[in-house]
Amino acid sequence: MGVDTLAIVASPVERARLYLQFRPMKVLLAADPEMVTHQAYGLPTVQPTAELGERLRSMYLGLAREMNAPLPETASMTDAVNSVGRLDGFEMTDADWDARRRHAGQLVAQFLVDRHGVVRWVNVEGTGEGPMGLGSFPTDDQLLNAALTLPR
Repeated sequence: MGVDTLAIVASPVERARLYLQFRPMKVLLAADPEMVTHQAYGLPTVQPTAELGERLRSMYLGLAREMNAPLPETASMTDAVNSVGRLDGFEMTDADWDARRRHAGQLVAQFLVDRHGVVRWVNVEGTGEGPMGLGSFPTDDQLLNAALTLPR
């Protein structure tokens, strides 16, 4: 379709490279640990709340179960994150936990930008759904349909 894809993560480049050893990607990846691009594109952050923390913990517990690493329903967020990482042989470091704390509440988004730099389509996680929409991403069909609307 003539669409180039770039993923930007808020991790230091060396941690992103390590992660990619365990979870290779088929798209170009950039590391932006200071989240300059997040700010430039006006991505919102949400205030950490008990509800948000519980939603994230629940997401990681669900992921651990999907990956056949059952945890007790009372497992902490830290236990769930570490359990999922160990399945891949990935151990969180103090730098990873620090980055997680610094970026707490930062929402994730997808943008389609035309060849002239004009943003033509945006999807920000949780828009309209609140915490229950966190971690949700557009489907391949939604991205394809959005790309088809770009001016040629």
